[in-house]
Amino acid sequence: LPQLSEAQRLRVLPPAFWRQLHLRRSEDGGPHALCSDRLVGKLTAALLQENEVTALAALEEGDHGALQAEIAGVQNAFLDRLLLDAVGRRLRQVVLLGSGLDTRPQRLDLPPQLKLVEVEEGNIIDAK
Repeated sequence: LPQLSEAQRLRVLPPAFWRQLHLRRSEDGGPHALCSDRLVGKLTAALLQENEVTALAALEEGDHGALQAEIAGVQNAFLDRLLLDAVGRRLRQVVLLGSGLDTRPQRLDLPPQLKLVEVEEGNIIDAK
């Protein structure tokens, strides 16, 4: 796997962890997931180091973790809907700036004529 710098890890891994937690809480009988990102678990399992998992898991236990997971779910559901609505209006090109570990291009049913460009640092794209 490509090596991510400390700054890159801090920017892209926690949001991915919270998206995974949002989905996991729903699967464990919690509120229905607003966004079903089934690929994010594979990314976080492959990229998070043990100390990062421990630190994030400690936050997961309190209200902070629940809030972060809910924010991640709402944010991703909103962006999914925004993209799908734009595609429905015949938008033909989308540019995702600072896409991080966003799996939207891989998990949404997008038309083949849509040109989707992810602008992100090369090793983050490689890690994805």
